[in-house]
Amino acid sequence: MASNQGRKGSGWLATATAFLVAALSLVLLNWVVRLTYADVLFRRGDLQSLMGAIRLVPTNADYYARLAELAFEAGKPPQESLAALRRAVELSPHDSELWMELGLSAEIAGDLATAEKCLLEAARRDRTYQPRATLAHYYCRRNDQHNFWPWVSQALQIAQGDVRPLFRLCWEMSDDAELIRRRAIPDRPEILRQYLDFLLSTRRWQAARAIGEQLARAPGAEDVPALLGYCDSLLEARQVETALGIWNGLAAKGAIPHRPLAPERGELLTNGDFASAPSLHGFDWRLYEIEGVTVTRDRKPPSLRIFFSGRQPERCLILWQWLPLAAACKYRLRFLYRTEGISPGAGPRWQLLDCSKQEKLLGQTEPLAAEEWREGELEFATGPDCRLGRLAFTYQRELGTTRIAGSIWLAWVRLEPLR
Repeated sequence: MASNQGRKGSGWLATATAFLVAALSLVLLNWVVRLTYADVLFRRGDLQSLMGAIRLVPTNADYYARLAELAFEAGKPPQESLAALRRAVELSPHDSELWMELGLSAEIAGDLATAEKCLLEAARRDRTYQPRATLAHYYCRRNDQHNFWPWVSQALQIAQGDVRPLFRLCWEMSDDAELIRRRAIPDRPEILRQYLDFLLSTRRWQAARAIGEQLARAPGAEDVPALLGYCDSLLEARQVETALGIWNGLAAKGAIPHRPLAPERGELLTNGDFASAPSLHGFDWRLYEIEGVTVTRDRKPPSLRIFFSGRQPERCLILWQWLPLAAACKYRLRFLYRTEGISPGAGPRWQLLDCSKQEKLLGQTEPLAAEEWREGELEFATGPDCRLGRLAFTYQRELGTTRIAGSIWLAWVRLEPLR
């Protein structure tokens, strides 16, 4: 009999367990269906569907954040957006983005105390870049110098990617380049490179000089392109001495394959033997891509070959480089060359120009033609204001001739002052 009672009790327990499992399964299924349908309504994007989603799942913070967006887009009173965002923050207090949205909405509504409190709470909960950048923007809009600089500095200390908007904020707050550098710009090469590019693009030459020098003290491989670009911009702006300092600093550290230039000792020309491919930057050779003209570098013997197909323009600048010249000084240009298929007087030649202000021709050779290697030379003198020159290899079809079809080899080029 006891055995029968035990079997009855066991059977009742099994039945009760089965009913409980079935009930829990129904509850779970119902919840999954509610969540799925609520998500479908949420994704429709309209206000009526969103309200339906909230009724089904009133604990989803994303739904209230979207409700705030819809209220703002519809031009509703700011209080509606704020109420929805406050509910979202209550449901998900660890979400820094919700704190930032609530803070910005409070600012729009004119509740600055709540705005600042929420943005600071976002930064407290989230140690990443975005809350700090948001606070920097907020304090810039408030013209709050005291709080702006610490937050923009913190943002730049950890920033990744494009941070030019923060640089613009800094210059909105102050036009004191040294104050900005000291209080906002960290000694991070990736930030210094961006800041240097920003200063050059906005033509803030004096501010760029300090950043360029800072970056050039110990340049890494990734810094070299930025510094060469800086050097290019300085030369275009005729800031010769600063450009020369950057170029020589890179050369002295072995960051570029050239010797430093020393105009006072007559070391004026870069890569004159074409030992390395023209870098197209700084004081090195520049080449233009010209239809009908092909430039290659031969290794044995080292030389630069310029081939004219006969379809090139009647006048073109092919090869050139900046020169750090001295005022009121005489110079001699020497070069070794040979040609093939180019008639005498047909057009290719060297030119020297004073580029300190407006371009002014200082001298040019006769058109070059020689079937055997020949050394040529040209003497010229600079004016009293000359600081920057340009050595250019050009082609211009001479009157009475057809466009040339042939080659010229340049073995080396030398430039020396005449004492």
